[in-house]
Amino acid sequence: MAIKEKESIPFIALTLTTAICIIITLYSLSIGWFIIHQNLFYIPIIIACVYYYKRGLLFSILLAGLYFILFATTTADPALLQGAAIRVLLFILIAGVITWLSMQRAELATRLSLSNDELTATNEELLASEEEIRSHVDELYSAQQIITDTKDRYLALFEAAGDAIFLHEIDADGMPGKFNEVNGRACESLGYTREELLGLTVIDIAGEKAIREAPDRMQELLEWGHSIFESDHKRKDGSTFPVEVSSRVIRHPDETLILSVVRDISERKAAEEALRQMEEEKSTVLNSMPVMLAYLNPDLTIRYANRASAASVGMSQQDLIGRHCFEIWHGRTESCDKCPVLSSLASNRIEEGEVQIPDGRIFHLKGCPVYDDDGNFEGIIEFGMDITRQREAEDALRLTSEKLQILSSITRHDILNHITTVLGFLDFAEGMSVDETQAHYLDRIKTASKNIQRAIEFTREYENLGIEEPRWLQLTSLINKVSQGELPIENDCQEVRVFADPMIEKVFYNLYDNTLRHAEGATGILIHCETDDGDLLIIWEDDGTGVPEEMKERIFSRGFGKNTGFGLFLSREILGITGTTITENGIPGKGARFEIRVRKGHFEKTA
Repeated sequence: MAIKEKESIPFIALTLTTAICIIITLYSLSIGWFIIHQNLFYIPIIIACVYYYKRGLLFSILLAGLYFILFATTTADPALLQGAAIRVLLFILIAGVITWLSMQRAELATRLSLSNDELTATNEELLASEEEIRSHVDELYSAQQIITDTKDRYLALFEAAGDAIFLHEIDADGMPGKFNEVNGRACESLGYTREELLGLTVIDIAGEKAIREAPDRMQELLEWGHSIFESDHKRKDGSTFPVEVSSRVIRHPDETLILSVVRDISERKAAEEALRQMEEEKSTVLNSMPVMLAYLNPDLTIRYANRASAASVGMSQQDLIGRHCFEIWHGRTESCDKCPVLSSLASNRIEEGEVQIPDGRIFHLKGCPVYDDDGNFEGIIEFGMDITRQREAEDALRLTSEKLQILSSITRHDILNHITTVLGFLDFAEGMSVDETQAHYLDRIKTASKNIQRAIEFTREYENLGIEEPRWLQLTSLINKVSQGELPIENDCQEVRVFADPMIEKVFYNLYDNTLRHAEGATGILIHCETDDGDLLIIWEDDGTGVPEEMKERIFSRGFGKNTGFGLFLSREILGITGTTITENGIPGKGARFEIRVRKGHFEKTA
């Protein structure tokens, strides 16, 4: 900061003196003074030329020109103008002389400074030489101590190493020779004392593999100067163990040695063997699976495929790796539409569905996303099962079932016609009979015929059970289909869907019919929904007489009741297709309460 202030003083002085000169000149010229003021211009000219050299000379010329211009604008007297011009030349001449003198002075100062610097440098070199001689003496004095400390430090590190370290010679035939030095870990690993090891060669502690590979290892080591390899060592008791050896050639003027760091890798080898066995077991298990399993990358390229996957397309497992699943099974260049694996990628959930490939086979596929420990998406597992034969069997079964239905329908129709004929003739016989015993037997025959008629009519309902696949059905729509006649129905189950057999509509019809027939004094029906331990309860209640305690389970038995005896039995069978149950839990005398329990996952709220 002080240097900057010192350098700014000439500039400030130049600026002030220049301003003063111009102001005084303007004032003097304005009152007619033409002689005195011009001498003031020497001050800024001298300052500029002394401190700024060539720039100062240029400044002086400009300042002299300014002086003449100011003078010329004030007077037109030739004599005065001639005098002003002479003074301008004097200003420039004096500025040139001062500039030359200043530059000479600066050059002399620079030379003097360089001479002083050279003298100082020479003195410093003399001092440095003296100090260097002194330091050499100190270095020579401490060299022995440094060597001693280094040796102690080397020995400490050598002995503290966790791996065995061997320093050995090279025999004349190029084979590893006698040990020069070993650390404590080397002695421990082999079961020798240090003195015993120093009397042996590398071949003495080498296992069969090490002896067999020794010539090649030595050739590689001497050629490249270093080598890392796996081998085996033999202990004093004759047992061997696997090792990893890192060797390096150490060349001295008098001899060439080899330094080897040896690590016991018994545990690592055991872990690798255990891992290999695990991989083999995993591969055996996955390849023994009767289903196709493939592990896919997010772009649907295959990372792994089991034997069943490869066999499904007549290829080897390795040939599947890296190729797209849609390329292999569908012969496509882009992903398939409505693929469960794509759905799983989009939803991040397990998705499944059926896919038919070009050769006509049908596979049931399931996609399962895979995440790492941090929750990042890694890939997807695809499970597949060939269900072509199953579908063919189902189609054949469906065709057989349809034929049996037709046969059953025709047979039922014919039997009912004959029963109707029998009942008609029984009515005529009863009207014509005058014998009470005969009339009694005719009545028994008529009752039995009607029971046969009801049983055959029930088969019409029961044969449709389970024909259609269960589906999602709106509960309110099912209830609204029940004919509301004598008893009104109040439904509080809004916006609920259930997964059930389409014949569930028959369940609500039977419950309504059961209420009409047996709920004496009932004025209405209330249907409401509750959740219980994750399940949905659809509750059907009336305000009639209820069901006696001993009858609560019997009413669901086949043939029980005053009418056909099939209504509640059929209802329980229909609900049981999808695992839904129905029970009667009302209080006798206070009305019936039928509870339909829909298990978790088989219902959903649509609001």
